[in-house]
Amino acid sequence: MPARMNALMTAILAALFAFELHAGARPAYCTGEPVTVDFDMESIPEPRETVQSFYYDFLDATFFQQAKQAFDLPRHFRRLAGRPKEALNVNCMDEVPDSSWFTNRNGKRRMTPEEVERGPNRGEGPAGEIWTVIRAKTEGITPGFLIRDEEGQVYQFKFDPPEYPEMATAAEVIASRLYYAAGYNVKENYIVHFTRRQLKVDPGAKRKDHLGRTHRMTEDDLDAILARVARRRNGSYRAVAGKYLDGVPKGPFSFYGMRADDPNDLIPHEHRRDLRGLRLIAAWLNDNDIREGNTLDMYVEEDGRRFLKHYLIDTGSALGSDTTHPNIDRIGNEYQFDAGEIGKAFFSLGLYRRPWQGGSQKVLHPSVGHIDVENFDPGRWKPNYPIVAFENMTDADAVWATRIILSFTDEQIRAAVKSGRFSDPEAEETLTAILIERRDRIGRYWLKRVNPLANFAVAGSNELRFENLEVKYGFAEPDQFVYRYTIRSAGDGAILDRGELRRESIPLAAARAPGVYEIEIETAGNGKPRPRLRVYVRTSDEKGPKLAGIIRTTRKHHSTWMGNQWKHSS
Repeated sequence: MPARMNALMTAILAALFAFELHAGARPAYCTGEPVTVDFDMESIPEPRETVQSFYYDFLDATFFQQAKQAFDLPRHFRRLAGRPKEALNVNCMDEVPDSSWFTNRNGKRRMTPEEVERGPNRGEGPAGEIWTVIRAKTEGITPGFLIRDEEGQVYQFKFDPPEYPEMATAAEVIASRLYYAAGYNVKENYIVHFTRRQLKVDPGAKRKDHLGRTHRMTEDDLDAILARVARRRNGSYRAVAGKYLDGVPKGPFSFYGMRADDPNDLIPHEHRRDLRGLRLIAAWLNDNDIREGNTLDMYVEEDGRRFLKHYLIDTGSALGSDTTHPNIDRIGNEYQFDAGEIGKAFFSLGLYRRPWQGGSQKVLHPSVGHIDVENFDPGRWKPNYPIVAFENMTDADAVWATRIILSFTDEQIRAAVKSGRFSDPEAEETLTAILIERRDRIGRYWLKRVNPLANFAVAGSNELRFENLEVKYGFAEPDQFVYRYTIRSAGDGAILDRGELRRESIPLAAARAPGVYEIEIETAGNGKPRPRLRVYVRTSDEKGPKLAGIIRTTRKHHSTWMGNQWKHSS
């Protein structure tokens, strides 16, 4: 009986595993033009506003979702087999189409440094000389307030802690610029300087006390807020002015599941590549406080359609800032409650030493805070909370995000840092150098673990060309790589040509007859094999071969490179 039960359970799990492997799988190649816009912007009825408390956010991410994933057996089987579930919002070219979540920017078309510095900003910040305070800011841990400028536009003012002037405000602006250039939706942020005389309290302004009770806000309340923030030597104040977004706020979005009252939301968020790959971009920017509570869905109207648009907000805890003080060494290395690290310390009777312990926590500049370079490990970086979408990131998602990060030139990074308006040029140069080095560390780490080939193109009718990103960005030399290719008919799988090359192009003489062809490429660099990559081309009577699709595989399924030859594996 136990043997029959074991056999039955094995059969059930195998069937479930097979279903999971094929559910939602995208076609290997395009039957027409690749999708460039995932049109999730149809008009929908106005959704209700959701409310998420800080404590629920922490408990849900740290305990409830972790327990749910622990019992997700198909997910574990897929990963053990080296076939994790790939993202569902990619087209046949293995790219993420534009959507209400993401817009391809620097990864698609190189932005100018001036465009990166300006980011999402379309104006010059609060207008006029006198600004009216309409409400005290009660959300979050930093003091602030809302103002209405002389044109009627509302801005949220946030400040720096007195001991670290410029730190949080610069982090907010710089991180939002880089997120925007990467492709995400963020609000307009401006660095502003003002005096107390420029502010007046609206008679109807409100504030809440620590018990949540609402009171009328007075000039004394405003003075109390300003007494808690950094002040410049000339007596003026510096703030980041976040322009209120157009539309109606509908609460945060989740990093898993779908929003029930949004008919456009058809892809589970944990299977969106733009959210999975966000893990690496957040790691680059050391945005440790990225979480559900720092996102926002806005019900907007564009081109006569009303739909939800999804934003990242509140990036004042990025880079070297933890908002009210510089980061401690734990930031980026452990969750706030990290069961794995706690368990190691417990079962080793305290002998286990965390990788970050003993760090210098060096604050090079009060306006920069503490952002580590020497101990930055792109594979181990963690935000404050576990995030389901981040934990589902696959090699293909990592390649996509790494390509975006590497697309930022030194000049573009310098332009983004310039938007922080540091008063000390040395602080600006220091942070620029740190972001450049963290960018390169991400590139070196991930490109050695994936197939680094990208930017495929058919040149005439003779060859398939590509770039090796490790070579392109100076992480390896061209002569360190060997490429083995196999050309098959996509219809019957018949092998038409195969060969081994040391150049970044493959001859397509075997793909001249009308049809679809699969070109499997195996790469070995520095004696190490990489996952297989399949490229599809289509040939018609009228035209030669045309790129039709790209599929990336995982690390567990590849041939091995032994000595000077390939050794096949399953």
